[in-house]
Amino acid sequence: MSVTICDLFRWSARSHPGDPCIWYKGRTYTYAQLWNQSVAIAGWLRQQGLRAGDRVLIYGKNSPEYAAAYFGTLLAGGIAVLCGPAFCQRDLREIVRDSHPRAGIGCGSFFQTLQRCGALPAGIPTLSFCEPDGDGTVSSLHAQARGLGDNCPEPEPSDFAHIIYGTDSAGRWRGATFRHCHVTHAVRTLLTTIELDDAVRAAVTLPFHESPGLLGLVLLTAVGAEIVLANSTPLPTHDDVDMLWLRSAAVPEVIDNAGSDLPEQLICWGPSDTDVHGPLRELGVQTAAFHWHHTVAGPILRILSFDGDAVGKPVDGIHAQVQSKCSCGHGDCPGELVVSGDSVMAGYWDRIQAAAVDGEQEPVGTGDLAIRESEDRIRLLGRADRSFYVEGRRVHPAEIERVLVQLTGVRHAVVVPLTSSSGANTAGAVVVLASAAATSKQEILEYCAQQLPEHKRPVRLVVADRIPTNGDGSPDTRAIRALLLNEAASGRSSVSQA
Repeated sequence: MSVTICDLFRWSARSHPGDPCIWYKGRTYTYAQLWNQSVAIAGWLRQQGLRAGDRVLIYGKNSPEYAAAYFGTLLAGGIAVLCGPAFCQRDLREIVRDSHPRAGIGCGSFFQTLQRCGALPAGIPTLSFCEPDGDGTVSSLHAQARGLGDNCPEPEPSDFAHIIYGTDSAGRWRGATFRHCHVTHAVRTLLTTIELDDAVRAAVTLPFHESPGLLGLVLLTAVGAEIVLANSTPLPTHDDVDMLWLRSAAVPEVIDNAGSDLPEQLICWGPSDTDVHGPLRELGVQTAAFHWHHTVAGPILRILSFDGDAVGKPVDGIHAQVQSKCSCGHGDCPGELVVSGDSVMAGYWDRIQAAAVDGEQEPVGTGDLAIRESEDRIRLLGRADRSFYVEGRRVHPAEIERVLVQLTGVRHAVVVPLTSSSGANTAGAVVVLASAAATSKQEILEYCAQQLPEHKRPVRLVVADRIPTNGDGSPDTRAIRALLLNEAASGRSSVSQA
């Protein structure tokens, strides 16, 4: 029988009302407190005229108020549009344009900024859940709002719950849209994979506006566990928590900082430049590592080994295929990892709006390059497109290039990954200026700092006379990398014709 995200949270609030639900900045919020705040937010949204299916923009760092805003939106029958500090103003303008929110919940200063720059239409009601200094404080809503929240119509498992935005291979923001049943299925899948009950105290470091972070919130509250919100380092150790919910890329740093004083379980998400299983096994720590994509509400593969490239096994309910364009007939050639299943998105929001009807779900391409080793083992080889990972976050070169050429004076730009001796990636860019442009490299870097989140900003930039190309006219990425690594840090670099 299908249930909703609201059903899972309501069960825990009624079963464990006085138990700790979220610990944040030295304060503990019980399940009853978070439930009451969620109901009050649902009532406020109904006061503003929110109807079933309307979108609500939620912005902020992980906090009890962010969690209450999410659950409150669902209780009111709305669709949560999840955003956080990783998004810059340019990103948010595109997200608002695509999702057309009817209300906003988040930092008051954030909405003022959006309205000043024209990203958020005037007249949209907003609710601030934090003070200007960014410290979360539970808003005091009128008792009438809480009463309205108690009487909201119940959402159905097939109703849309939230939209999570990510960029496609062209650098465009697309909203992966999920129903309640997609998320609750992912919860059931993980409960068969990891050991979890109401006695667990788990630290969540992944943001709620990403699928693994949001799944952590829904899953942990569904079983009545306590969530420790860890937005920065140092992360909690064994004395503080039983479980860490984090990016695989952060595991080496955690081991370096905590040594042998690690929690009993580490739940790791995403790619890693190094083996995360081996060192943790030596320390006696249980690990579960998962591969995910922003179009899936939960994990795609359970990573069995990081020996070389990651080797994984599809989780229950996910049908994973490797679609190869090779015509050799052997059947074991590399191709794009394509997925379908009960926790895969309903579609992108713009296409759902355009279609206005629910069609049969088509398999979703992840952009990951893979090879099938056996019926239940898939080896990940990297990316099928130009994208790469920085600190465990996917970066699309086309998105950075699009930002660069929007700067007056920049005629052409190519972005490539630069890999350090430790295996960590950063972005590097070669730009060509218009003939009469006097734009400096410093001005370009300052522009990138304003337009791009930190992990997408080029750490090396060369202003060149032309982009190195291959014989077919495509950018010569090997020559571009060499130029970035070898040329002087400033000034115009001359590139010889290949």
